[in-house]
Amino acid sequence: MLRIQRPTGHPVDLETVASLRPNGGCVVTVGNFDGVHLGHQALLAAAKQRSIALGVPFYAITFEPHTRHFLDPRGGPQLLSTWCERERLLARHGVDKTVTLRFDDDVRKLAATDFVDLLADDLGAVELLLGFDHRFGRGGTGTAEAITPHCQEKGVALSVVGAHLREGLPVSSTLVRAAMSEWGRFEEAVRMLGHPWMLLGEVVRGDGRGRVLGFPTANLEPLNPRKLLPASGVYAGRLRWGDGICHPAVVNIGTAPTFERGIRVVEVHVPKGPGPDYGQICQLDLYFQLRQECRFESLDALRAQIGHDAETAWKKVARLP
Repeated sequence: MLRIQRPTGHPVDLETVASLRPNGGCVVTVGNFDGVHLGHQALLAAAKQRSIALGVPFYAITFEPHTRHFLDPRGGPQLLSTWCERERLLARHGVDKTVTLRFDDDVRKLAATDFVDLLADDLGAVELLLGFDHRFGRGGTGTAEAITPHCQEKGVALSVVGAHLREGLPVSSTLVRAAMSEWGRFEEAVRMLGHPWMLLGEVVRGDGRGRVLGFPTANLEPLNPRKLLPASGVYAGRLRWGDGICHPAVVNIGTAPTFERGIRVVEVHVPKGPGPDYGQICQLDLYFQLRQECRFESLDALRAQIGHDAETAWKKVARLP
């Protein structure tokens, strides 16, 4: 059973990559893997098959911060998955070892051939699989076509995995973010992800109104402020903490307009049982969208709606595998 604890790892620097080299080499893939969606999963599945065929472990190289956040500290996309969430998702999809590489000027300045040297010489890559649109190296020059001669020189087999199409378009992190941010498209986003939306967060003190209403909530603060939250509304999912046991949960994401709070927060109520304590790290998995956030004319009306939401969430989550 997966215990839910505060992440203790950290991204690795260039000079420490060699210490992670496995005996006998490895199959490698590279990317930001934000969200680990169905397109990523197609690449991961192909790489896993090759690692099994060759009898070597499967390594995924990813980056922290997101490469676009480093290049534009005030811009770039909100994250579908933080680096610690991403490592959990990659492990779930067959990766034996995730190497989260600290993206800094030293990494940014690497030529594409130097990056191949890093994979081959330091990590022992015997085969490299890339997504159809992946580029790496200084200036994004590291296309599969451009690095093929150098891979051949290094004795590294190179394969490219095509796009995973949905309605004729490649599934991408950009498409998932767009769906996640628009009310009514959450479950479409979940289908493109191929897994529930995940949030690792810490339970922090709120205003205590949930307890007064008879529905105590855990206020979850994302471990990374750039984490993308779905559109404001009420959701059904599962909450895990401590020993990792799944608890059905009803979740409000938004500003609580009845109380005119003004800032977006994630409030989680566990319908049948005590929730987590302050300071605990929780994993929230959201599956279903229930209703939009709205203002209620009385606390009694709000209390009745929360009770209905909790029962609906319980029933929907109970049907999950």
